[in-house]
Amino acid sequence: MFHYFIASLITRLLSSIYVAKGMILLILLISALLFQSCKSPTSPEGAKLGRRDYTWTVDTLIIPYSSVYRMWGNDPNNVWAIGSAGDFDKTIYHYDGNSWKTDGIYRPLNPSSIFGFSANNIWIGGGNGEFYHYDGTSWNYVSKLISDIGEFIDFENIWGEGSSDIFAVGAYEDSNLLNNNGVIAHYDGTSWKLLNIRTNSSLLSLYQDKNGQYLVSGIKYGLIDTSKLFLFKNNEVTQIYSGADNNITGAYIHKIGEEIVITIGKKLYTYSNNSFVPYISFDNSSFTGEASGRSSEDLFLVMSDGLAHYNGVDVQYLFKLNNPNLYWTAVVILPNAVFYSFWDHTTGKNYIYKGVLK
Repeated sequence: MFHYFIASLITRLLSSIYVAKGMILLILLISALLFQSCKSPTSPEGAKLGRRDYTWTVDTLIIPYSSVYRMWGNDPNNVWAIGSAGDFDKTIYHYDGNSWKTDGIYRPLNPSSIFGFSANNIWIGGGNGEFYHYDGTSWNYVSKLISDIGEFIDFENIWGEGSSDIFAVGAYEDSNLLNNNGVIAHYDGTSWKLLNIRTNSSLLSLYQDKNGQYLVSGIKYGLIDTSKLFLFKNNEVTQIYSGADNNITGAYIHKIGEEIVITIGKKLYTYSNNSFVPYISFDNSSFTGEASGRSSEDLFLVMSDGLAHYNGVDVQYLFKLNNPNLYWTAVVILPNAVFYSFWDHTTGKNYIYKGVLK
């Protein structure tokens, strides 16, 4: 609204025959600076444009009775994929640069979150409140957390800045058997503990931005699911947004470089000084609202019919999907490669698209 006010003011001033030429030039300069301050898909800010010269390959992976739910990797030759399944020896897969393999070990674990710091320091959170750790050789059981009323917790996501400061978010069932009792757990380098936090919604992800601010996304399950966003500070959560979980008001958070980027519908925001700050908007009907990337000039956009890329100037497709039954499920963004998983619910097959920069 402020920009529109300035534009109106300039119009009135220019229409006056009494305005000096020097003042007109000054106003035009101010106007140009103001309008350039808002990013859009057609207004670069001088940063280096994101590259699009990827070589793409596609692998097929089947996790029985499930899709690939999460992925994590630190190298194109070291990527992990997990999914809850009926066959407990086929829930954790590793990609070594050539093929996806499972170690074939039976574990009573429904993995639902994964995050790591290196090839020998990776965590998995399970749907029954369990945590497993990978030390570079094998996955080992660490601990199990149970709610204060004895319910098992589903941990939806794990994230941390360091190996002694890790968070896991999730929820356990309410009286309607819906996962609406949100929880946050913390690992201090020695043990996992539940924080004294409760929300009336499942918590889906937690990230910290470059200014030390923590944002949490969640969803309240019901007849109409509701997206929620929270601030997490001093072991307290404060709701900052609520809207129906659809393609207009559904809200999600993403870690893009050092920024936490919030998607609400097709618009992207950051959150600063208790306000949502416009980041980038995409007026493409195929954009699903799922965005990942390395920076604001190197964004990957999941479309209903493929994967597109925003390089700071425009949006172009990297590839299109010819199967209408494919749904995006997981992503890994690396400095020189990206992995995107799409699931065909009719066949149970996961198609993992790997793009490597030339």
